[in-house]
Amino acid sequence: MIFRLINFFFKAKPFTDGEINPEEIKKILVVKQHNQFGDMLCTYPIFPALKKRFTTAKITLVASKENSIFLKAGTDPYIDELLIYKKFNLWNLIKFIIKIRKVKYDIGIVPSTVSISRTSHLINALSKARIKVGVKSLDGKENKYSSLLNLKKDFDWRGKEVHQKHKNLEIVKQIGAELTTEEINNIRINLDDEEIRNAQNIYIKYFPDKSKMIIGIHCGAGKIQNRWDVKKFAELMEKMNKEYNCYFYCSNGPMDGQVSKELEKNLEGKNVKYKIIKDNNIIETAAMISLCNMFISNDTGIMHIADYTGVKVISLFAETKGYEWASMRKNCIYIQSKTENINDIEVDEVFNTSIKLLTNS
Repeated sequence: MIFRLINFFFKAKPFTDGEINPEEIKKILVVKQHNQFGDMLCTYPIFPALKKRFTTAKITLVASKENSIFLKAGTDPYIDELLIYKKFNLWNLIKFIIKIRKVKYDIGIVPSTVSISRTSHLINALSKARIKVGVKSLDGKENKYSSLLNLKKDFDWRGKEVHQKHKNLEIVKQIGAELTTEEINNIRINLDDEEIRNAQNIYIKYFPDKSKMIIGIHCGAGKIQNRWDVKKFAELMEKMNKEYNCYFYCSNGPMDGQVSKELEKNLEGKNVKYKIIKDNNIIETAAMISLCNMFISNDTGIMHIADYTGVKVISLFAETKGYEWASMRKNCIYIQSKTENINDIEVDEVFNTSIKLLTNS
């Protein structure tokens, strides 16, 4: 009933202005309010694409609280304003909508590549943006809320090896916003000098020999099926230590406590120099990863953070397709389980891949 009323009052008027004049676009709204971290990070390239196309426009993002730390509101080079969306009570929701409606956005965008969000479309519709951009259908599934958009098309990536970053960019290409592959791969998380110094000081404390390599390891993952066996991580660390006599930085997220305990147990009595460091926040973790010689991770949010630091990355995939989610950069390699069981990935395969990456500049 609520949607029918909103559709009646806020159904998008046909876009009849023809080609968009970039100089006339001053305010852009992007609505990505759900909290899937990897999805948000693969959406991120649309913001430099929008800045490249609409050089004088102010870009506002509606995002979840969980994703807001990475985006560093106020200092992000591509996002001018960050609006935090929470599960509102009715009064707070009304205030949120009133705030958005005061702005008069020129363009409102709902980038849908994984699923179609009713909430995102409603927020975008209520924003009063003149041009509302999104998908008419997604992989053959009709967008029931497409009537709230006036610049849309059918997107069908089934059977195609298309990365999530490219999918998001195809949506904003409707308004002429594009990036080259090189530009995509050169996008970096915004780390300042103090954040790098803090990470350096932590490494100096635990890893005093500056001549040794630091290898980053992330054993956890939100989805159990994405977790490579901790015993295999421990065996890999032993082999790499014998080969390189290196240090290991082990990141430890909010859900990784038990995994970290298992790693400690499996490395007990082994001559492996490692330190498990609790991830206080995403930015601190990114700074730590950026100073590693290489980072090895399961398919999880931290893998995407590592991608944006520019470090060499080995990522491990089970059911989810690496060609769609892994780093696209040349100095990164994903290993896909041939059986969709991540533990069918052998230690030697990861070890040999690490040698390949570390010996190539």
